[in-house]
Amino acid sequence: MDNLLVFGGTFDPFHNGHYKMLEIALSKFKVTKVVLVPNYLPVNKKKPMLSSKNRFSMLNKNKHEFPKRDDLDLTYDVSDYELNQEGSSYTINTLKYLQEKYNSNLITLLIGSDNFFSFHLWKDYADILKQVTLCVINRGYRSINEYEAYIENNLDSGFYKSIVICENEPIDISSTKIKENFKDENFLKINLPKFIYNELITND
Repeated sequence: MDNLLVFGGTFDPFHNGHYKMLEIALSKFKVTKVVLVPNYLPVNKKKPMLSSKNRFSMLNKNKHEFPKRDDLDLTYDVSDYELNQEGSSYTINTLKYLQEKYNSNLITLLIGSDNFFSFHLWKDYADILKQVTLCVINRGYRSINEYEAYIENNLDSGFYKSIVICENEPIDISSTKIKENFKDENFLKINLPKFIYNELITND
């Protein structure tokens, strides 16, 4: 049975912030498989700049380039489950699909703090927290006290399996900033993994 780390996002495009999030999560959790899940149309976000085909291809063909751990026999998969829905997808449904596909109940769900502070608004959030360990990566400048207050005030403590708050240095690069500076070649080189930068140049 695989011990899964599930990381969903638009990945429009996948950038160094995403890469760093994976590195941090893998430093804390011993998993055997990472599943990247690109969204088709994220809830409450604009239509992606890159097509579903391009985003899936960029991730899938470069699986060997993602972070590893020397002490883990770790593999990566890229799931097209949400892309095939051709509409907004809900994490609870994706998790049920992945549980069945990989026959695994050992799941860590990786999210950024930008999403965490609205987690109580996610569809069936309590059911998600019953099923997974939630790994939250700091992407802003919130104090640990703010995380604790949010959990206490918004998430029923009887529901969650485990919530791990990573007190890493803030990650402030975002896909929005990438798009705003898309014509700045130096900005892209600094903020995108080399393999993604090369893919974008090739597809341009």
